[in-house]
Amino acid sequence: MATLKNTTINDTGFLRLPKGTTAQRPANAAGRIRHNTETGTVEYYSENALAGGWTQMTIPFQNRTIITNAYMQGGYKSAAAWNNINRTLTATDTTYNLGDGAIERSFNYQPGACSLDDAYIFGAGGGHAVSSNYVTAFNMRTEQQTTDIDRSLAINRHNFGAVFQEHYLAWCGGGSSTLFEEYNLSTKTYIGQTGQNSLSGSSWGMSGENIGIHYNGGSSNTFTFATRTIASRGGTQPGNSHQQKSVQSKGGFAWAGAQGGYNAGYTFRKTNFTTNNTSSGYNKPVGNSGEENMTMGQDHQYMIGMYNGLQNNLSWRFNYASEQGFQGGTSMEPKGKAGASSGTCAWRS
Repeated sequence: MATLKNTTINDTGFLRLPKGTTAQRPANAAGRIRHNTETGTVEYYSENALAGGWTQMTIPFQNRTIITNAYMQGGYKSAAAWNNINRTLTATDTTYNLGDGAIERSFNYQPGACSLDDAYIFGAGGGHAVSSNYVTAFNMRTEQQTTDIDRSLAINRHNFGAVFQEHYLAWCGGGSSTLFEEYNLSTKTYIGQTGQNSLSGSSWGMSGENIGIHYNGGSSNTFTFATRTIASRGGTQPGNSHQQKSVQSKGGFAWAGAQGGYNAGYTFRKTNFTTNNTSSGYNKPVGNSGEENMTMGQDHQYMIGMYNGLQNNLSWRFNYASEQGFQGGTSMEPKGKAGASSGTCAWRS
């Protein structure tokens, strides 16, 4: 192969990069670039330890998508699970009911993730507290069911958690199995098990740009996206319980309840994804909460329904920069049901 130095390409055509899947990435490739056919992005090999090797060469994480709409799916009240969807418009703090049947199965206590277009639910069992491996998706552009997806994980689960890498990949673990399973959100395909062991039992997750954290209150693991490896995480845990759900952001931080379980959370613990450390002392906009339905936003996020001893439609807006927020009125609250906690949220540009 020719070695080039200080080369100018004087042409109006194109330069073709090497391309391949994530599994075909070369090792020890400092200074090299390639096209990833799975994610549809150009990536370069970074020697930054947190980046974990291959890193997308795109616009900054904060601005890759500009979130304008959020969706709250499912949830339940008094042992009745819903297949209802609400959409929140971030420009006006207003939530609109899209009705029953917009998603094909009711569910609660199950995780999800979203591509640029589709909002996924992993383990939608069709009822209250049902273990399932069934995958559903809702198209956030057409606001109709998505049909051209892989429908099954390998493992039936309930009360498990997921972490996600932006709009591209998601990994599920916990519940009835410690095995981590991977789903490609862009290609709408189930990939398989990663060979890594996650936490056992009930769990939840929070996600940053390069890593996700899987937690159950008493312990937590760090999952590195680029290498698909899990490491036990010490120090202060991200949340006090798997039912103290996580506030996601694109600013390098996440927040989850510092006390409580199914409810009784009054303050947040804050996790820094760069240092992988967690600290306490941040007030929730609405106290005595748990089982929250948490969206992610550009500069702020919403909690759309929760449990404070009873499933309800109480809601808040939390501003990332000030780490403060406020309770919303009826215009912000989800509609169509008398209350909904333990649903799953998604977001789009």
